[in-house]
Amino acid sequence: MHLLAAKPGSIADGSEAVDLGQSPGDIVVLTAADTELACLSAARAGLGEAFPRLRLANLLQLGHNLSVDTYVDDVVSRARLVVVRLLGGAGYWRYGIEQVHAACRREGIPLAVLPGDDKPDADLDDLSTLPAEARGRLWRYLVEGGIENARSFLAYAGSLIGHDLPWAEPRPLLRAGLYWPDLRHPSFGEIEQRWREEPIESPLPSREGGRGGGSSSKSRRPKTDRRYRALRSTTPSPTPSREGRGDSKGKRRGRRTGGHHRPRHRPGLLPRPGAGREPGAGRRAGRGAARARP
Repeated sequence: MHLLAAKPGSIADGSEAVDLGQSPGDIVVLTAADTELACLSAARAGLGEAFPRLRLANLLQLGHNLSVDTYVDDVVSRARLVVVRLLGGAGYWRYGIEQVHAACRREGIPLAVLPGDDKPDADLDDLSTLPAEARGRLWRYLVEGGIENARSFLAYAGSLIGHDLPWAEPRPLLRAGLYWPDLRHPSFGEIEQRWREEPIESPLPSREGGRGGGSSSKSRRPKTDRRYRALRSTTPSPTPSREGRGDSKGKRRGRRTGGHHRPRHRPGLLPRPGAGREPGAGRRAGRGAARARP
């Protein structure tokens, strides 16, 4: 059987053997999440030329056994640290994880096999050779997401193989937050300085926009800024908030109204800088504001 060369931007379904064509690297990360790969790639770009060689690959391109064998021989077996993130447990990529585990055992390469969600998996722990503390920290970086956690993930991974770079503990991303063009994580005080008391609309960029951290999330923010400024030209006080990711049952915390994400609350109930009205007063004011014209 022959190998096909993987093409950039193509999607492999595992029915044909492909050669990803990667050269060996010091740190290898395998995951099925494209947003995670994009975030790690963006974080790597800011770490300088001295950082260890990083190799990223999508597990979906390694569905064929021959693809796995080729990648393990050419890349995994020559790495100094391997991280695999599996959603659905070891059975999701059974042959692949068995071959990666065997190669890392044989070559003495530290291996972290991490769950693809936020729930521990004892079976994946048994496949890992990296100590539990280090494995847990790497996992939390990926669970929390975002460019800052991705940067610390890489810096910490580098420290495990002797590369000295400052890293921070995993930081949770807020499930909801405030938004204002050109401000990163604005406070109520910063928004209050820019606020104008006028009718309310609520464009809500989702939490996922800050989670990926890759090229898609970078392109999303300018679009959100343009949408926000366009709204200000017609409805001068769009509420600068963004919606949560979802509750424990997977339900979205916001709803769509009039083409924009909008929280479940009435407009008058949205907290605004300096607002201290009682709930009833806010509700009455909200109805009036919603009917008002700029």
